Amino acid sequence: MPRWSITYLEDMPTLAQRPDSDLKYDDGQTRVWVSRTDGRVVLVERLDEATGVWEPDPPRS
Repeated sequence: MPRWSITYLEDMPTLAQRPDSDLKYDDGQTRVWVSRTDGRVVLVERLDEATGVWEPDPPRS
């Protein structure tokens, strides 16, 4: 079972980069964003440990 955590805006200023989405999950390696408009758009990002940059995870079919 995944470990859920609450991330506060003060602790993670990068949340401001997605004003149209809410962060729903962040375990330090993976983030899941859900759009505020209709909740149908989901963006998954994974942390590239070599660069420290969050990269979009391509959709799987």
